[in-house]
Parts: sequence; structure tokens; C-alpha cells
Amino acid sequence: MPADRDVWAYLYHYRDDEDFGLLRGRYDAEFREFWWAGGSLTTSVLAWVDTEEQPAFCIEAVRACIASLQPLVDNCDDEIAHMAEDWLHREVLRAVVAGHPDAQAIAAAALESRAVKFTRYYS
Repeated sequence: MPADRDVWAYLYHYRDDEDFGLLRGRYDAEFREFWWAGGSLTTSVLAWVDTEEQPAFCIEAVRACIASLQPLVDNCDDEIAHMAEDWLHREVLRAVVAGHPDAQAIAAAALESRAVKFTRYYS
């Protein structure tokens, strides 16, 4: 992720009702903080998009979020990986319900997350 300019990032944080969100800002790798207009968050960036305009939720975004699961698993963060997967599936369902033009493609792409092997916690 570039540190010299603002980007859009899907990230994990503890601030809102949703544990994940899409924000525009700049990542400080030294302090593992994502700086945005509302302040800074100590966070895990799942995926980022280098564009000025807010990116649409699309198949590329779904695949980028899925690709971010393996590094979480490799760092022994199965719990966050599971939360990220659940969030992604909710976002896809919301998009499908809202009539997303590529609903079938993003739903099929989201199901690919099951190929990432990690412990999924259920309570």
C-alpha cells in the first residue's frame, strides 16, 4: 500500500457498528495506523484501491478482500479473517438485495473465500 498518497481502503477497525469499512486516507506502516479525515485508526487493511473516486463494490473488490484473508491466516489472525469473511458475505448480500448489476458474479466470487483454510469460530 502506498504511503505517499491517499487511497481507498477496506479496513478492519473497532469504531462503528460494522467492524469493517471503506475509508479514504493514508496508511502509516510504521505505526500501523490509517489516517483519514476523521482521525486515525489502528487497523488492519484488507485491500486498497488507488483511485480518486470512491470505488464501486465490484468483483475485483470482492477478490481483493478474499486475497487479504490468507495473509491474516499466515499471521495467526483466524478470528479477524473469519470476521472479514462474514463481513464480505454480508456486503455481497446487501449488494444483491439492492439489485447490483453483477449480483451473480459477485456472489459467486464471494463463495471462493471458502477455499481459504482457517478456523472459523461459531458461538
